[in-house]
Amino acid sequence: MQKSYQKVYDWQYIFCLELWTSVVCGCSSEEEFRPLAYPLTQIIHGVACLVPSARYFPVRLRCVKMLNCIAEATGTFIPVSSLLLDMLEMKELRGRPDGGVGKAVNLFSVKQVCFLAIYSLCFYLHVVLGLS
Repeated sequence: MQKSYQKVYDWQYIFCLELWTSVVCGCSSEEEFRPLAYPLTQIIHGVACLVPSARYFPVRLRCVKMLNCIAEATGTFIPVSSLLLDMLEMKELRGRPDGGVGKAVNLFSVKQVCFLAIYSLCFYLHVVLGLS
């Protein structure tokens, strides 16, 4: 049975958010599209906070990227630091990585990371160094 959050963490939904982000960013100078920035920002922030787990860091990072794009295009402040700091405070990143070296994971080409990869040194370094 499919969990309810998997309907939101579906590629189609994520690509739709990215499409609307591109529309709002591309047409930010037109007054008709500016009111769409706030609700889109709220939806993206909700998606980023939906499942607070290290397995879904890739989705959270995509959401942060979209929020930063909207902030730049509209000239408004959108706080994303709380999303990034929450990632660093999760229990998976607090301890030492004990899952071996692991394989490199491109966090922008996957929706979720397998359970064993979370505890690998490669994942740990990629997340921690990528956020700094």
